[in-house]
Amino acid sequence: MAALDAGADDFVTRPFSTPELMARIRAALRRVPSAQSSPKKVRVGEVMIDFEERTVLRENVSTHLTPKELRPTGPPP
Repeated sequence: MAALDAGADDFVTRPFSTPELMARIRAALRRVPSAQSSPKKVRVGEVMIDFEERTVLRENVSTHLTPKELRPTGPPP
């Protein structure tokens, strides 16, 4: 219960089955907003990032980004 009070959404006690763990992971992923709801453009100060065009615009200078440069660095969805 301490894990839930500390902010966890769910927990699995040991021993656990792999199918149960995978089902819980799928359920958690369903609660995360999909990539389709992500913004197409983001402004951070003077910088505009266009995810569809894969460009960054700063001081009227446009820089093209490769797919690898624009790839998220966080954990996979």
